[in-house]
Amino acid sequence: MTKLRDADDEWGERYRHLVEEAEDMLYLLDEDGNYALVNDAMAEMTGYDKSEIIGNSPSMLLSEEDLAQGQHRIRHLLESEEEQSDTWTVTIITKGGNRIPCELRFTLLPVNDGGYNGIAGVARDIRQRRRREQKLQVMTRVLRHNIRNKLGLVMGKANLIGERAMDDEYDLRPEDIVEMTDNIADNAEEMVRLSEKVRTIQERIRSQPENEARTEIASLARAVVQQHRAEHSEAELTIEAPAEAWATVSETYEVALSELVENGILHYEGEGAPAVHVEISEADGVLRTEVYDNCPPIPEVEKRVIRNEEETALSHSAGVGLWLVYWVVKAANGQMEFGYSSEGNRVDICFEPADPL
Repeated sequence: MTKLRDADDEWGERYRHLVEEAEDMLYLLDEDGNYALVNDAMAEMTGYDKSEIIGNSPSMLLSEEDLAQGQHRIRHLLESEEEQSDTWTVTIITKGGNRIPCELRFTLLPVNDGGYNGIAGVARDIRQRRRREQKLQVMTRVLRHNIRNKLGLVMGKANLIGERAMDDEYDLRPEDIVEMTDNIADNAEEMVRLSEKVRTIQERIRSQPENEARTEIASLARAVVQQHRAEHSEAELTIEAPAEAWATVSETYEVALSELVENGILHYEGEGAPAVHVEISEADGVLRTEVYDNCPPIPEVEKRVIRNEEETALSHSAGVGLWLVYWVVKAANGQMEFGYSSEGNRVDICFEPADPL
């Protein structure tokens, strides 16, 4: 009997270890619907201590709408003769007020009278999955819409040159050929830029654990500005930054900042020269990079799809530039903000400060 008890204790300890080491959030609800057990992952994700969660109901983490949906699903399982588990999507509201989309799977713990004696559940953070879906949406639209349109223009101009060259009645002047070939080259160059950005999305923009993402961004920002000065001698590029500034973001910060600077140069439409100013500052626990330009306002549809985190057939952005910036920022749990004045646009990308390595 002692050996059996020791074996049970050993297996119980192994199960406890598995629960605590799991990356997903695991929990048990008792017959009253209160948390009876949660693992470390759930405490870490929600920002609460285990002692704050255990004994409380899911109402501390879920909206009224999600709670009502949960009760409906429980009733459905109780009425079902076959199903004992269900999977659906909820939004967990953390102690700090952040909202985390999660896939929740739960199983009823039945008793003989047809009721249930609690719930065993698993909640999985699906933010990365949603970002992958966003990337797929954007890349699909770019490849099917933008590049197709550019190819249509290239093919149209090429065909026009061929038709006029073979038409004896049409005097194809050299300046006409130069104009059309320049148009072909411009559209081809735009397709190359689009394909390079898609490749960057696929290869470089990934979520990283915050404790692994720590970068000195001031030197990266100066390097970005210097690079664009060399490539765009006509532009007025300035930067104001401290000697060092460490942020909780990976080195893909360089991708985001370079995209904002390039946008400020390429989208300039006025007389004179495009002007872009980069400023890095820290205040109230936020490390902020502000990028100012003298371009026309960023179209509201561009900003709306970023704020709504979704591309649809009726509401889509013209390219992938702002999405690149957005994904870099979101991968580091940062914030992206837009502003505009009579002088031009302002785009802020904000991260938590980090200790130097």
